[in-house]
Amino acid sequence: MSQKQTRQELATELFEELRTCLKGCRERDASLFVLQLTGYQRVGFTKNQLAYQYELDEHYVHIQLLGVIHHIIEKVSKNNESFHVLSSFLRDLYLELPLTSSTLKTYSWLQKGKTLEEIAYIRRLKESTIEDHIAELALFVPAFSIDAYVSPKQQEEIISAFEGLRTNKLKVIKEEVKDDVTYFQIRLVLAKHFT
Repeated sequence: MSQKQTRQELATELFEELRTCLKGCRERDASLFVLQLTGYQRVGFTKNQLAYQYELDEHYVHIQLLGVIHHIIEKVSKNNESFHVLSSFLRDLYLELPLTSSTLKTYSWLQKGKTLEEIAYIRRLKESTIEDHIAELALFVPAFSIDAYVSPKQQEEIISAFEGLRTNKLKVIKEEVKDDVTYFQIRLVLAKHFT
């Protein structure tokens, strides 16, 4: 009601903005997102229906849909001017990071370019504690990249193992991947891509 454009103009602009955002997603994830939308004379698919159609776990579909929504929010938040309609949906959305204070301190050091080992030394914490913080960042900070800890090739290998085994049990996944992949790397990939 607050918009000065006609309903058709808004619909066209919304379509273009969503299309721009979804270009940054994997094709299957974008399709999952679009197929669950309901519109004029069209009923969207349920998560159960999408899971059946794509032969995926329903929980996995849910996580992927959340991932697409986070991707859209991140893209729109970084460039409000280019996303007039979508940014209007986010005006009252306050994104606070649900991180522990200790993780926030680790995040601050990471942003200054310190390595995991350096942060552990500076903060006088075990490296495993810093690894926990990094996993927390992977889970809750959409823009946080895990590429410095897990190569794209290793990520693909872990994702493939997870999808093939349909389990989040680290030990089972570890047995499926190459020996150079660590439990920490598996945790990061699961946190980033499947939770």
